[in-house]
Amino acid sequence: MTHNLLRISFISYCILLAITLWRHEMWRDELEAWNIAVASSSITNLFDNFRYEGHPALWFIVLWVISKISIEPEMMQVINFLFAAITAGIILFKSPFSKAQRVLLIFGYYFLYEYAAISRNYMIEIMMAVLICALWKNSNSHRGWLILLLFLICQTNAFGYLLSFAFAISLFQREVSKSKNSIFYAVNYIIAAVAGFCVSYLSSALPEDSELQNYFVFSWDKNRLVQVLTNFWNGLIPIPRLHLPFWSEPMLHPSITGAVLGSVLLFAIVVLSLRNKKLLISFLIPAIFAMLVLMYSAYPGFQRHHGHLFIALVCFLWLHKSSMLRQVVTRVSFPVLNYLFNCLLILQAIVGIGFMLTDWLLPFSQGKATAAFIRKNYRNEVVAGQTDCPMTSVAGYLSRDVYFLNNLRHASFVIYRAGRSNVEDSTLFRNIFTLADSTSLMLVLNFDLMHNGQSFLPEKGRDTSLIVNTINGAKTFSISNKARFDGSMVGGEDFTVYRVKSE
Repeated sequence: MTHNLLRISFISYCILLAITLWRHEMWRDELEAWNIAVASSSITNLFDNFRYEGHPALWFIVLWVISKISIEPEMMQVINFLFAAITAGIILFKSPFSKAQRVLLIFGYYFLYEYAAISRNYMIEIMMAVLICALWKNSNSHRGWLILLLFLICQTNAFGYLLSFAFAISLFQREVSKSKNSIFYAVNYIIAAVAGFCVSYLSSALPEDSELQNYFVFSWDKNRLVQVLTNFWNGLIPIPRLHLPFWSEPMLHPSITGAVLGSVLLFAIVVLSLRNKKLLISFLIPAIFAMLVLMYSAYPGFQRHHGHLFIALVCFLWLHKSSMLRQVVTRVSFPVLNYLFNCLLILQAIVGIGFMLTDWLLPFSQGKATAAFIRKNYRNEVVAGQTDCPMTSVAGYLSRDVYFLNNLRHASFVIYRAGRSNVEDSTLFRNIFTLADSTSLMLVLNFDLMHNGQSFLPEKGRDTSLIVNTINGAKTFSISNKARFDGSMVGGEDFTVYRVKSE
């Protein structure tokens, strides 16, 4: 009966996630990686193209391989579905949690929506983390697989190598506590994590002219501390604000209230975990402390980053329960923490299912609808967008290059060089009519572009004419507002489509 419940839960999860992925319109951060993979003719070209992204190579390599099967962006969703399904199956059939906890966990916000429905380099990381947890109970028999996973998880993202170090420290402690003769195996875990970090750093280190260069800040900053402590609360209690755009927009913004709530929650979890001091000191504290330090010193992040704090808690409880099952003790050895964990799971399941249903009803991004409109009505015309970053979602669904007006690149992905985004409206204005002077142009904007302090663009369904001085002299251009797509769940992904043509 229990296995039937778990099988039904797994099938239900797969069906609901498949529907969500089918309904989900991917946004710029998802399609940036896909566009890079599609545009790369070789593996060396791939490494050259993603060097400004600041992410390790593994996700790009996976996408590059499957892009050789098809350039349709939905292929990325297929592979993310497989990673999510594997993760859910491991949780349901291999984790030491209670049956109710397993079901609530896979239907929670992070496992059903944030990392599963949104196809980025996080689900592959979470899958490896739960694989490590599943192998933990019989680690002596799986040392080779654990070493490989500790190395590979470093190649996913920054939080992946923080988890890798935490896992390596706890595995080292576990081996050493068994026997002095196990020191060789123990050291191998540390070597795997260090080697993984080194390779990850080499593939993700940003060029000197990157605008994403973040310099670590370790000096006292009250605002940063408030931000980080609020992040802890939002990571475990991901309640969004209740108006559009609300994805990755938590109800609780950085504030003294948020910092106090985050501090209390963090203190409670640490105190309630003292019954297993070895795992607390070797895994949970290193993992959470490293993540909070990263957020404080380099990048405060968004909900997708804060969620790793909850993933660290899940892994800690998994490892603890697996260790306890080997001993003659009650399975619920953290009664109060277990109760708190149950409350978090129930709340996150409500939020996760809520986001899933909302994504069924509302567009996550209007990039797909915008691309479909252009493909249907203006397939052969040149497409341009005001800046490169928002246009990657449109380019991804068009499956072709577009012009980026901030630098007149004809491409489908962003190169994050310094100064890329510091472009005045006058430059965008000039670039629009430089392109439109020689061809009919489909102009895609996600904000109202100004010229000399005034809007020159017509409202929806309207046309206007404008005399512009070009390199070929004064010319008259017709501008038509062809369509408006709004109501996205994510900010910056509402688009207006104009047709600009020299008369």
